[in-house]
Amino acid sequence: MINKMKKLTLVAARGDIDSIANELLWLSAVEIKDAQGESGLSSYDSSVQTVEYERRRDIIADAIDALAPFGSGKKKKSPPGFSRQSFEKLEDKLCESEKLAQEAARLIGENSESRSEINRIDAETANLAPWAKFDLPLAIDSTRSTSIIKGTLPINASLADISAQINEEADAVLGEAGRDNSFVCVWAVCMAQDREKVTAVLLKHGFSKVSFEKYGRVCADELERLKTEKADLLKKIEQNTKELKSLAEKRSELEVSYDYLTYRLDQLKVKSSILCTECTGILQGWLPVYAIPRLEKKLSEYECYYDLADPEEGEDVPVMLSNTPFASPFESIIAMYAYPKYGSFDPTIIMGIFYAIIFGLIMQDVGYGLLLVIGCPLMMKIMKPKESTKKMLKAFMICGFFTIFFGMMFGGYFSDLPLQIAQNWFGVKAESLPELALLFNPIENNMGFLILALGVGVLHLVTGLLIKAYMLIKEGDVFAAIFDVGSWLVLFAGIGLLLAVPSVGMWVAIAGAAMLVLTQGRGSKSIIGKFFKGLYSLYDLINYLSDLLSYSRIFALGLSGAIIGQVMNILGTLAGNSVVGIIAFILIFAIGHALNLALSLISAFVHTARLQYIEFFGKFYVDGGNPFKPSSVNTKYSEITEEAK
Repeated sequence: MINKMKKLTLVAARGDIDSIANELLWLSAVEIKDAQGESGLSSYDSSVQTVEYERRRDIIADAIDALAPFGSGKKKKSPPGFSRQSFEKLEDKLCESEKLAQEAARLIGENSESRSEINRIDAETANLAPWAKFDLPLAIDSTRSTSIIKGTLPINASLADISAQINEEADAVLGEAGRDNSFVCVWAVCMAQDREKVTAVLLKHGFSKVSFEKYGRVCADELERLKTEKADLLKKIEQNTKELKSLAEKRSELEVSYDYLTYRLDQLKVKSSILCTECTGILQGWLPVYAIPRLEKKLSEYECYYDLADPEEGEDVPVMLSNTPFASPFESIIAMYAYPKYGSFDPTIIMGIFYAIIFGLIMQDVGYGLLLVIGCPLMMKIMKPKESTKKMLKAFMICGFFTIFFGMMFGGYFSDLPLQIAQNWFGVKAESLPELALLFNPIENNMGFLILALGVGVLHLVTGLLIKAYMLIKEGDVFAAIFDVGSWLVLFAGIGLLLAVPSVGMWVAIAGAAMLVLTQGRGSKSIIGKFFKGLYSLYDLINYLSDLLSYSRIFALGLSGAIIGQVMNILGTLAGNSVVGIIAFILIFAIGHALNLALSLISAFVHTARLQYIEFFGKFYVDGGNPFKPSSVNTKYSEITEEAK
């Protein structure tokens, strides 16, 4: 159902308004409206404090992420629990946590710089290694009367031929300093005035000059220096990593400080929604009626004025849904479409029943249902997901029970696995095996399954029309409920009776059609307009037929899943019950049914939702509601006891 809401308007002394706002935060039952300044009023300016708290929280968040790889790998303990008093005392530990975060950031930064330096050293070492045999200072380029040319030639260059060509132009010495996979490192010594001639000959053979201006020593010494620098950096990284591992053991302290800073930011957000005068503060918000006693108890501790009023027509009232443990998980399915408008009808429980039935009809397998019933709670325990994801998993678990039920009705036990094992492994004939389906086998009785799917569709559509009639009666429009909805129900009943009692069904159908023709044109002014508009309303029968045919997808998807599973079972058991056959069976069974389960889950989820959103909701649903989001203490790593809230 949709909870009835009240509009809260509160006026208090400016000295108390901060404390009251904090009480509302802990109450977790009031959605505070954003401040809208009026003449003489201004909102509480918390922008400077907000920026500062966000900066501090970001530092801690970065440290939490940075320290994650340095943890011991031990299973994380349950989140720490706090009462309100103990949680608010975390302010005293903020300074220590921030120092820890800054130290972690410093060590991470140093390691990052050290790794960058190591990359630079490795690159320099790779460049210098081929020159290891060059025994002159690398930076030397000339003497008073000679020039020294250094560079590379292609790996296939002939130094003897090049040297001979150089000596035809000038007196020079050409030598090899080393080589790499793709080039030869060479040097040449010549008279200073012959430098250009020697260079010109080298360039003809693919020469590329290199420069070592920053290296003042011989190559071997420079390589040793780089090796020492790298060793020092690695030692520094190792030492820093030890310190980071030690800091990682205190990661939980950072996490609770992160939650506390989030709490302080939430406080500032509430304060920024308060309108202030020189002496007072004004706050407005929404709360559900059931929370009024708790609110009044809190406010009785302060000198303040407050008013609780019903929503005015046209106001954007937040929507809070309250449903049974069975239905509440299906609120996540509603939220994917749109929340119902405040004051309209909440279809969650009815939709949940139909969703689970249609989902089960599509999946229809005991094995798959058991995987859902067991797997969803395990995922909730291991992953600890957000509330919305948890609701979705609970909905899938409920659908798993319906999948098991229809699996028993239709004999689906990982499709026909027991039958295939009995036939292909033990040679038992099919006719001597008991029938596993308590109702019928949809593969053998296609028409029966199609009729069942369409029957569910009829019930689904009629339920949607009945909800529309209920909403019209609730609004006081009984005439519309009878003739806009009841006429169609009479017509459908007549069409249904045509199959069983044709003589009766014909007259009932005619009566329903007549009701539509005589009433659906009542908006027109002329009698002719009323008649033809009423006559045209019968055209909607095609739309209803189209909606009904959409439910044939239950038949198609359920049948395809069962047949794919059957094919996998046949392939898996063909090799018999030998060792090789059993290994082949395990592989084919695991892979084949995993894929079939995934496809069936996607199909069941998407197409069941489609039947709800289009065929069912299209008959009555009024969307446009915004979910109720009360201001509350939100934590990511910690748990606040219910007593504290």
